[in-house]
Amino acid sequence: MMKKFSLVVAFLFLGYALIFAQEKTEKFRNNSWEFGVNEGLANFAGSSVIWGASFGYHFNQFNNDFNIGYGAFVRRNFFSFVALEGAYNSTTLTGNPKSGYIQNNSYRTNIHEFDLNTVWNMNNLLSNNKFDRKIYWFVKVGIGLTLVQCIVFTQPASVLNPWRGTLPLGTGLAVRLWPNLKLDIGTQFSTVNTNELDGLMSSDRPSGDNKGFLSAQIREHILYTYAGFTYVFGK
Repeated sequence: MMKKFSLVVAFLFLGYALIFAQEKTEKFRNNSWEFGVNEGLANFAGSSVIWGASFGYHFNQFNNDFNIGYGAFVRRNFFSFVALEGAYNSTTLTGNPKSGYIQNNSYRTNIHEFDLNTVWNMNNLLSNNKFDRKIYWFVKVGIGLTLVQCIVFTQPASVLNPWRGTLPLGTGLAVRLWPNLKLDIGTQFSTVNTNELDGLMSSDRPSGDNKGFLSAQIREHILYTYAGFTYVFGK
């Protein structure tokens, strides 16, 4: 996961000079609406213990597959540097346990994620010149709910609440192709308030890489990297 994140960071820094060297063109269209669709690759990005003495401890007991994901959003620009966005992402997570872990069972989980994000135009936020740039760097921070539908389990199913709280965090680049059309290339890392994305339905995880942490201490993650198009309504 860190290698993937490092590639994203390197990509953003490579484009830094080009992004901030743009000449001022037209004024940013505040109060405009945008609609976008995207498609990419998603995978189960492992588990973490998020509180207590082991805050931030990360483990991954599966060989996880990359699967097709897709999404759509509606966005309202309120200022030149921030917008509010309602977004939907969907994918199917699959994978097989690593050698020596539990049973030789795979998992298959359908994911439907609904997010409410703030979207930050970092160029306009960090620059004194606020305008509609041809290329800009954006960051997304929000909250959401994810519908977790375990189809194939690594262990027998138990009763669970399929709707789980979610914390999405994303970043990427937007390139204006025409006045009303943009190309978006980005990635999103979603932390889901569940330990069941991999179909493991037991109340406690077995000991091993996870050190025997209780299920209530574990949160799991989805990584979605995508490309898509955004249409800006208005002139």
